[in-house]
Amino acid sequence: MPKHDVILNLPGFTIKKVSGYQPLLLDLTYKRLPRCSHCSSKKVRKKSSYERKVHHELIGHRRTILRFKAYKLFCNECGRYGN
Repeated sequence: MPKHDVILNLPGFTIKKVSGYQPLLLDLTYKRLPRCSHCSSKKVRKKSSYERKVHHELIGHRRTILRFKAYKLFCNECGRYGN
């Protein structure tokens, strides 16, 4: 994991772009395969995507917002939907 991604302490996420000062806005990408949140199956299908914003811990004295693309998933194993 590159050193600049260690500041997040979130495995699987990579920093794509940094903008703003107060709050600090980090655009991220997620590199791991999605799993079903109910049965942990890897046999999922992406239904739709949306932008998610999460308030993260302070970096220095600056508020930090993480912005990334999240997916609504359908599990082929258990037939349930999840994020």
